[in-house]
Amino acid sequence: MTVHSTVAPEGQPATRVNPVTAAVVHGALENIAIEMGHKLMRMAYSSIIRESEDFGAALTDAEGGQLCECKMSTPLQSGP
Repeated sequence: MTVHSTVAPEGQPATRVNPVTAAVVHGALENIAIEMGHKLMRMAYSSIIRESEDFGAALTDAEGGQLCECKMSTPLQSGP
């Protein structure tokens, strides 16, 4: 998972995240992406997705930035 640093608006302090909380959220997001991949493979009508696992599943933020990608996904199929 890639963590992007953001700049706080002028005059406001930057928010710090506890490393333990960050690790828990990271694990939860990865598990969500993995479960998305499993569901896609189970429910797919396409034999390409079911048998060759040629698909991409990723979670994105509101701006479209990728938060995490399913480990079973074809690399970079979901975007850079």
